[in-house]
Order: sequence, then C-alpha cells, then structure tokens
Amino acid sequence: MRKVNLLIVSIIVLGFFNNANSQTPWLLQNSNIFLPVGYYRDITSIIVNDSTDVWAIADGYPSYTKSTDGGNTWISNAFTSSIFTFSNLAAINRDTAWGCMYRTVGTKGDIFRTYDGGVNWSIPDTTIFKQSNSFPNFVYFFNGNDGVCFGDPVNGSFEIYTSTNSGNIWNIVPSNSIPAPLTNETGICNLFCCKNNNIWVGTNKGRILKSSDKGLTWVVSSPLSGRIVSVAFKDSLNGIVIGYNGTNNIKRTTDGGITWSTFSINGAYAFPSSAQDLIYVESSFNHLGFYICGGLTSPNKFTSYSTDDGSTWTQLDTMSHFCFGFYDANIGWAGGKEADIYKYNNTSGIVSETENKYSLYIYPNPFSAQTTIDFSEKQLNTTIRIIDVLGKEVKYLILKGEKQITIEKGAMKAGVYFVQIVYKNNNVANTKIIVE
Repeated sequence: MRKVNLLIVSIIVLGFFNNANSQTPWLLQNSNIFLPVGYYRDITSIIVNDSTDVWAIADGYPSYTKSTDGGNTWISNAFTSSIFTFSNLAAINRDTAWGCMYRTVGTKGDIFRTYDGGVNWSIPDTTIFKQSNSFPNFVYFFNGNDGVCFGDPVNGSFEIYTSTNSGNIWNIVPSNSIPAPLTNETGICNLFCCKNNNIWVGTNKGRILKSSDKGLTWVVSSPLSGRIVSVAFKDSLNGIVIGYNGTNNIKRTTDGGITWSTFSINGAYAFPSSAQDLIYVESSFNHLGFYICGGLTSPNKFTSYSTDDGSTWTQLDTMSHFCFGFYDANIGWAGGKEADIYKYNNTSGIVSETENKYSLYIYPNPFSAQTTIDFSEKQLNTTIRIIDVLGKEVKYLILKGEKQITIEKGAMKAGVYFVQIVYKNNNVANTKIIVE
C-alpha cells in the first residue's frame, strides 16, 4: 500500500488575501489527466519550472499531465505498464524529468527518465531498488546532473543513492553515512524539502533525516513522536514540521533541524487533524515570504498562510488542496480532488503597506548582459547575495543608500540564480534571476 504524503519543492511567491470569503483566488482548469475508473482521482504533486512549463501527477496510477503554455492546455500521458505507480516526479524543464516509481505488486522500484518531455522514458540504471523489500520514496535533482533518491530501509539501512551524471549511474550511500533506522521505520512518498544543497526527509516515526551535501552524508533529529505529514524550510536554518493528530504536532527549528521547539499558534490554521501540504513561499517584489498549509476535511477544509514563521495563520479559502506549485506572485497552481487543477488568480491579491515597503523590481529578467534591481526607496546596509543552483555564492553586494543597483553578468554562466536580499532590520526577500 502506498504511504502517501504530498510535498513539493518550488521557489514560489503568492499574493495575500484579507478576506477568505471574498473573491476566490483559484480558477479551475481541466488537467485532462488519464485515470481509469476505480483509481484515485487526486492531483498529488505539481512541479513548476517556469511561467509556462508545469508538470503534475495523480495518485494511484502511472499518469501525468503537463502544460507548456502556462496551463491553458494540459496534455496527459501514462506509462504503458500499470504495475508501476509514481512515488514522485522530479522535473527541471519541459523536456527533462525523472519519475520515481514503485511496483503495485510486491516491492522494488525504478527511476525512469525522459529527455523529450515524456514521449519516451527509459531506466538508465536497472540495478537500484531491487532488494526483496526495496521501496523508493522519492527522487530529486539539484540540477541537470546531481541527484538523490531515497528508499525504505534494506538490510538495516535506508536505501539511498546519489548520481552525478543525470541518473545514468546511481551510487549507493554507505550505511555508515546514514543514521540507523528505528524498528519498522520507513520513509514516505514525496515527503522531503530542499534548499540549495540541503535536503530534509520525514519518516513515519517522527524523525527528520538531513543531508547538507546532496545526499552523501546524513544526520537525524526527532522533532515529533508520530508520523510526519510535511516539512518545510524557508532557508537553510529556519523550518517547520507538522504531524498527524496529537499534542505537540507542530514544531519549529532555527538551526537547520538540529533542535526543534514548540511555539504558540494563533488564527485559522488547517491542522492538526487534516493538514496535507505545508510549504514555504519565497518572497519576491512587494510580497513577504510566508508558509502556506492546506487542509482536506472539515472542520479544516481550507488553506491558510502565515507571515510570521507559523505563529499566526490567516484563512485563504474554503477548498481542499493536496498540493501547491508556484512560479512567482502572478503564476501558480494548486491540485485538488477529482483530478482538478486550479490556477492562481492574481486579481484577488491585496498588497499590504508592510509588504509595499519592501517592494522591488528586476528588469530585464531574463538578461544577457546586465539587469537592474530597483527598490521602492533608498536602501542603507541592505545586502544582496546571488547564489547559483549548486548553492555557491557568485556575487555579494552591500547597498549604502542606493535606490537601484545594476548587476553585471560578468562570469555568470547561463542559467537560474537565486537572489537573497537582507534589509537592515533583518527582513529577508528572495527571488530569482535568469541569465541567458
């Protein structure tokens, strides 16, 4: 039986709403996903690569759907063999994706790959997850080459592999680099979170396994006593974990997951009884970053968000959502029941005065020679870090009263870069730039 948990890792931004019962923030789209009669009909993961390229999968059947025009049209496909089902899907663009698949009969699994947008799939390395009790939980790629896949314990150790060549060859992580599993401890399908080279993985025993080197070595912490539902980090140090029913089922860390603590919670939050997907939404332009959590069943059938690290929650809608995926403040999607996909309707967004104080604009973006960051007011002692997809800092700047600054391409190679802006009062904004 599948051990379902839904979590996606994206760099996203979203507008805020001051009245959950006003205009709905979602517009229903037809996913066109192929699901035979009798199978689950829930969209369980959405992967957004850019403003037009979106992938999604459903529960219980090896089907996926994708859009290359921003969600106006969706095209579905399925693996020919129904003995496989997705644990998760990882994609880095409209052409390249990896599918972590488990077998619906017995155990074992495979990591599939496509280079042509899903027209053809192959299994580059057929040697992994072939033990009698192997069960793969997820695959993730930090870039086009470096990836990690994580599975349940085999022979006294979690079955973890890493690759440096796009999954052509997977190398098993030695057991002495992985904390020993507890009795009957397992991973959970798609339950992980990534920030730069860091990855956190939740288990059914309330533990978090963490790697800071793309899966080569691991440490463990025990924030909860029961099964983890979701884990989300806003940066390498600060994160939240939630679990199923019970006391102390939400905790927070400020040291990257080494220690976890309880904290007071206020407002309308969609847990503990039915929380399904918790993610952190990166700040960008005139929107502060926040956590967002979706509940599935009454009385917690709604989505809520928090702008203060989980202390206060505000209701966003009255709908069930399994997962979220956003590209920026104007473009995003949510997955629901009956194979529904909803696109974010930005016209409902309301920008607060606090958010507007930290507004910024980047233009042009993408850029080939240089780009400009333009703030709404002069910035004193504001720092700007530009980080590549491998987590390496390529530029570091300090503003001394400037209202705008020009970033030269210089030695930066073509690709996506993450921009972290830290204001003098330690508020943080995150966005991204694309070098052509």
